Amino acid sequence: MAGQTARVLQGSFNTVPVLHSNQPEAVNGPGILIDTSLGIVYSETGLAMANPTLRFEGPFGLHFHHFYSPSSPGQGRLGRRPEPSLAAVVINPGGVPVRLRLFRGAVRNSFAAPYPGHQLLGVNPLGPGPTAVQMLWGRLDPDLPEELTVPPRSRLVLLRTDLPALGVVNGMQLGESDGPFHLAMVAAPSPATDEEIFSHIDSRRLAPGRTYLTQLEAIERGLVFSRVSGVALGDTYQASLSHDLERKGPLHVPLTRTVRQSFGIGKILVNRPVARMLDCALENVGTYGVRFDPLQRQTPTPRGGAAPEWPLHQASGL
Repeated sequence: MAGQTARVLQGSFNTVPVLHSNQPEAVNGPGILIDTSLGIVYSETGLAMANPTLRFEGPFGLHFHHFYSPSSPGQGRLGRRPEPSLAAVVINPGGVPVRLRLFRGAVRNSFAAPYPGHQLLGVNPLGPGPTAVQMLWGRLDPDLPEELTVPPRSRLVLLRTDLPALGVVNGMQLGESDGPFHLAMVAAPSPATDEEIFSHIDSRRLAPGRTYLTQLEAIERGLVFSRVSGVALGDTYQASLSHDLERKGPLHVPLTRTVRQSFGIGKILVNRPVARMLDCALENVGTYGVRFDPLQRQTPTPRGGAAPEWPLHQASGL
């Protein structure tokens, strides 16, 4: 990018709500990661805070990224090193069934995602492709449900995955519902039954490790970025621009711009959370949960003719 002039991108996000679970990034034990139901939850120090209450209905997205670094990686249940289960729970607060359909989605932990350059711990990568690749291909993992019906005033586990010790898990899903529902992300000891997962929601206790709770004032003042734990509107950002590569040279378009770094443009490009945990970042920005489609040339540029239009699609949270 040296010597290039950044071009501002004029466009807009759509209004699809996306749940982002990235706080705490390091999961240190069982408990609630985020719950959009109405209610109060408590941190490991006893601090009470309101849930980021929001009812999903219609199109929705889900994105989560966490890792697990146990302080004492000894043996847990079944003689194995402790591996928490992460689960997404759908909660139907109403009096009629709610049907969810997933269009595309993927979940990958460190043992399933193919990172062939590393093969940490001697484990060969498994799986058809990383999470983002599955999303770009428009595919749904075969172990994720295409459809799920939640009975009235009930809850069901939408998905679950193990979080290996010293490992990472990423997940992204896109779907729609025919009625209102809440979403929650929970960490529980593995293997965990549905009832064990629900018990952590009922406990109203947050998973330990939310270190940014000591920096709430700095977060509000924009001095600390924190992690994202909330719901942001926008699974797609659409814009277009015109640029003649032959006459003007390389094109530099920063897709993510914040108040800290705008690449000389002076304008930011973020979708702020509309419902957030107390320690959530003020802006949903970065590469986690954001799909960047490549620029595609629609029409050739005749010599001396008009510059082509380049459509750009940025999907946030998916």
